[in-house]
Amino acid sequence: MRACRRIVAGPLALLLPATLAVLSGCAPEDETKPDAPTLTVVEDAPLPVAKEPEVREVGAYAGELRALGAHGGTCVLGTTSGAFAVEEAGLLALDIYGDEPDLPVDTGEVRAIGRRTETLLLAAETGIYLTTGEKLQRSPASDALADLVIREVHVTGAGSSERVWLLADTGVLLVAGDEVSEITVEGETEAPIAISPAASGTSLLVAYPGTVREIDLEANEARELPFDLGAVRGMARGGEKVVYFATDQGLFSRGEDGDYTHLPLSGEADPVAVDTVLVDPEGPLAITASHVIRLPAEGAPQAVATLDGSDEPHLAAADDVGLVWVGGGGSLSGFVLGSPVGFEADVAPVLDEYCMTCHTDPGVNGAPGLDLLDFDTTKEKASLIVQRIAAGQMPPPGATPLPAEKYELILRWYGSGQNP
Repeated sequence: MRACRRIVAGPLALLLPATLAVLSGCAPEDETKPDAPTLTVVEDAPLPVAKEPEVREVGAYAGELRALGAHGGTCVLGTTSGAFAVEEAGLLALDIYGDEPDLPVDTGEVRAIGRRTETLLLAAETGIYLTTGEKLQRSPASDALADLVIREVHVTGAGSSERVWLLADTGVLLVAGDEVSEITVEGETEAPIAISPAASGTSLLVAYPGTVREIDLEANEARELPFDLGAVRGMARGGEKVVYFATDQGLFSRGEDGDYTHLPLSGEADPVAVDTVLVDPEGPLAITASHVIRLPAEGAPQAVATLDGSDEPHLAAADDVGLVWVGGGGSLSGFVLGSPVGFEADVAPVLDEYCMTCHTDPGVNGAPGLDLLDFDTTKEKASLIVQRIAAGQMPPPGATPLPAEKYELILRWYGSGQNP
C-alpha cells in the first residue's frame, strides 16, 4: 500500500538551532527475506506487588490532565488549565517569557508533551512552547501551526537532523528543518489515534481505528501489521525495531526478530486493558487502571505498584532519577521504581563497545583520541556526545550503529546530572 509525504509548508524555524555539522549514512540493507512473524500468547497473570514502592504524592491538580512529560529530575504536566512543574512544595505554574509584543499571557490547554535532547516540547492551545528552567519559551513555529489541535508530540534526532512528529486533528505531520510534511496512507480515511516514529526517522507506526500501519518514509510504502492488536491506546519504543503496544486487549510487543508477543495480563480471564506503556532504563512498564506492571526479559510480568483503579485513563512518564510519574483520576504520583543511571555501571560499557574503537590515541576515522571510559573526560564532553549521537554523527556511517535503547541510556545519564 502506498504512503504519501506531501510538503504543506516551508520555510519554518520550529526549534532553537544547534551548531552541528551533519553526516548522513545508513546501514547496509539486509537482502535476506525474513520469515513470517509469529505471535506468542503469554497467559500468565502479573505476580502481585511484593512491596509497595516509595511514593511521592503530588495530589490534585487544576483542570483535567491532558499530557505528562519528564526530563532530568523534572516532571511537567499539561492540563486544561495550563502547564505545571512538580516541585518539592507542590505544583509550580510555568510562566511564558519573551520579548514578542503579542506574547500570550498563558498556554491555555496543554494537549501534548514531547521530550527533546535537553528540554521538553509542549503543544498548547496558544502555541508551541519549550521548557527553559521554570519558564516557557514560545516557538516561532506557533503561528504556522496555530490552526492544529495537536494530540501527540515526538522528537527524534538533534540539531539539523532533528525531526518533530505531530499527531494532529488533521492527521500526521513531520517538521524537518524548514519544511512541514503531511504523512498519509492510501485508503485510510479515518483519523489516526497514535503514532510512534523510529529513532532513525526513516519509519513511522500509525495506529488507526482497527489497524496499525508501518510506514517506510524512504520507499513511501505502508504495510499493515500482521496481527490484530485490538484498539491501540499508545505505543513506546524499546529500540529501532522493538515496539510495545498498549491496547484494550492487554499489551503486545514486537521483538528485535520481528516476532510478536501478546500479554493479556489476566491469566485465564478476559484481557486487561492497558492505558499506556513506557520504557525506562530497566525496561517496559504497562500502566493499567489498577497497577504499574514491569515486563521482565524472562518470566511472568510483575506488578510493582498499585493504582487507584480510576475509570479515567492514566498517563505516565519516567524521569531520569528513578521516578515513574502516573497521573489520572484527578491526582499525580511519583513511584520510586528505579535509580539514576550511573557512568561506571551503565554508560561506560556502552561507550566501550560502540565508541572506543574510533576514539583511540590516535583516533580512527577522523575521531579525536579521547578516553571515553574516564568519567571526568566524558562528563566534560557529555552535551556534545549526546547531540552528535542524536544527529547521527556518532558512531559514524559504516560503523556499528548505536541501538536506540543504548542512546536512551546515555540520554538519561546526561539528564540526571551525569552520575559517576
